Amino acid sequence: MYSYLKKNIHYIIYLYPHILLPIFLFNKIKRELKYIRTIRKLSYKLCELKEIKQLFNIKKSNNFAIVAPGSSFAELTIDDIKILDNTFNIVHGLWDDLPFRADILFAEFSPDKIDLLYRFATSLNKNIKSFKNTIFLVDVSNDENFKIHKLLLDSLDPILKKQVRFISSIKSMHSSFFPSAILRTNYLLKFLFERNIFWHCRSSSFYGATISLFLRPKSIFLVGIDGYSGYYVNEKYIGKDACNLNNLDSKNIKFELHSTANREYGEPTITEAFIALSKYLPLFTVSKNQLLSKYLKCRRLSE
Repeated sequence: MYSYLKKNIHYIIYLYPHILLPIFLFNKIKRELKYIRTIRKLSYKLCELKEIKQLFNIKKSNNFAIVAPGSSFAELTIDDIKILDNTFNIVHGLWDDLPFRADILFAEFSPDKIDLLYRFATSLNKNIKSFKNTIFLVDVSNDENFKIHKLLLDSLDPILKKQVRFISSIKSMHSSFFPSAILRTNYLLKFLFERNIFWHCRSSSFYGATISLFLRPKSIFLVGIDGYSGYYVNEKYIGKDACNLNNLDSKNIKFELHSTANREYGEPTITEAFIALSKYLPLFTVSKNQLLSKYLKCRRLSE
C-alpha cells in the first residue's frame, strides 16, 4: 500500500510540479535562505552565479565541461587535454595534480571528512601558482557552529583563501521525476538562481547543471562522469585497505555501478538527472565507456 501511494505521489509531482514542488521544497529552501544570511553575516563569500558568468565571459569559451575523476578520463588525448584547458570547467574529485587549468574546483566536507579537508588545503597550498585563478566551490554539511568553514579558511594560504566560495544548495527529493519536474518549473528555477541556490541531484557533479542552466553554453561536455565504479586520479587509493579509508565509500568498490547511478542507493540516479537536463541543453559524453553514452551523443573534445 505504501509503495503504491509513494509511486502515485511521484506521478502527481511530475504532472503538477508548479503547484507541488514549492510545497515539498519549502523547508529545504527556508533552511538555505537562513544559511545564506549566516554566511553573509560572518563575511564569508557565497558562490554567486553572476560571478561565474563573468569568469565564463572572460575566458571567451562557448563550451562548458563538467569534470569528474572517472576511469574514462584516461581516454583523453593530449589534444583533448589542451582543449579542456581552454574550456570553462568545473572539476570534482580528489585531484592532486591536474593536467589542465581548473576554473572551478569543487570540494565537500563534513565532520567525518576532516582528513580530506587537510589534504585538500595541503595540496592547494603546495600549488598556489596552479590555482591562483581558480574558484574553490565548497559544500559543507553538518557544521552548525561553522567550525569546519573556519578551519578550511584558516588552513589555506591567504592568497587562496580569497577564492573560497561556499555553496548553498537544495537536495533532490526521492523521486525519479524530480529532475524533469523542476526543469519544467521555470519560476522556481528563477527563484533559486536569483538567490544563488544550487541544485544537488544525487551527485555534486550535478551542480554543473545549475551553472549550465544559468550560462547556457553552446555545448556541455561530461568528462569522467562514468556511472561506473573506478577512478582515474584516485587509483592509488583503491587497494586492499580501501574499505577502511575515509576518502572512498566501499559501495563504490563492491558494485559495478557507482552508487550515484545505482538505484539501490536511491533515486533519481545521476544518470536520470543528466538525461532530463539533456532535453533542455546540448550535453555530450566524451567516451563510449560512460553509462550516459547509451542515452547522449558522444563527441571528443578535440573534434
